[in-house]
Amino acid sequence: DLSDLRCLATVARDLVITSNEGLRSVEGLQGLTEVGGSLRIVENGSLVNLDGLANLGRIGEDLEVRGNSALTNLDGLRSLTTVRGILTISQNLELENIDGLENLRTAWSLFIDRNPLLGDIDGLSNLNVSLMDLNISENPLLTDLDALSEVPALEGDLTVRGNDSL
Repeated sequence: DLSDLRCLATVARDLVITSNEGLRSVEGLQGLTEVGGSLRIVENGSLVNLDGLANLGRIGEDLEVRGNSALTNLDGLRSLTTVRGILTISQNLELENIDGLENLRTAWSLFIDRNPLLGDIDGLSNLNVSLMDLNISENPLLTDLDALSEVPALEGDLTVRGNDSL
């Protein structure tokens, strides 16, 4: 229960929410609009949504959403426009879509891997900046990469591997 943090508007450095087996939501973080460093939401086995982050607009470094086995979507990130570092969405066993990233315009690099139920990445359709690296790997139900059609250039590596339905 993060309700005691309801007045928190900014975190100057990193916000790490990890290994909280009983945490079902991030309700209580509704006032948060900016994280100056990285936001890491990792290995929270009961976390079903990110709705408590509905007002988060900017992350100064990386966003990592990894190993949250009950998480089905990223709808709570609908206000997010900027990730100045690496965006990683990995090993979320129940994640079906990333539509909650529909307002994201900027990210440095993108890693989407090992999400067995992820059927599309349409939430990234407004991402329209050059990326350093792009890795889309081992998402067996992913059928297309249409959402990345506005990315003008890659300045580093491109890896597309093990996406059986592409």
